[in-house]
Amino acid sequence: GRSGAAGIDFFRQDSSGRPERDVAKAGAALKLRFSNTVIAHGDLRPTLPVLNHDNSRLLPESFTGTLLTSNEIDGLQVHLCRFHAESRKSDEGRDSGGLKGIDVIGGSYAFSNTLSAAVYASDVEDVLKRQYVNLNYTLPLASDALNFDFNAYRTRQDKKFDANEGRNTIWSLAAT
Repeated sequence: GRSGAAGIDFFRQDSSGRPERDVAKAGAALKLRFSNTVIAHGDLRPTLPVLNHDNSRLLPESFTGTLLTSNEIDGLQVHLCRFHAESRKSDEGRDSGGLKGIDVIGGSYAFSNTLSAAVYASDVEDVLKRQYVNLNYTLPLASDALNFDFNAYRTRQDKKFDANEGRNTIWSLAAT
């Protein structure tokens, strides 16, 4: 976009339509492992059912905070995290998303090789709350398998953010 073309439209531009300045991001995280538990603090890219970073643009989205992932019990994975800044994919600022805070708690458990479940909840301070449940069952067949994957999401916007307190419930059922 620096050869006279309009440039990338989602970055701030000067009066000539060119990006205002070079755009770059840098981040770091410190990870500590105790047994089968990892605590990470810093610039992170979570991949959880209720909070997932977006890397579909030139600058990947990231969150600043602390994430605990525990696998201490066989078959059980637990996540607990608190993020206090969001670096959006369209801006290089450390907290370009103006985030107050996100709390996430949840986990998944494999009851057997064929049955597993997951439950997660997140609270984006003064914006929305989201809950997720999952049940996954694989039916072994003679030469292959049939997989049933049930997912349910519930999202509620906070009254401070939306005077109508919008509610959205999404259900999905997939068989593969």
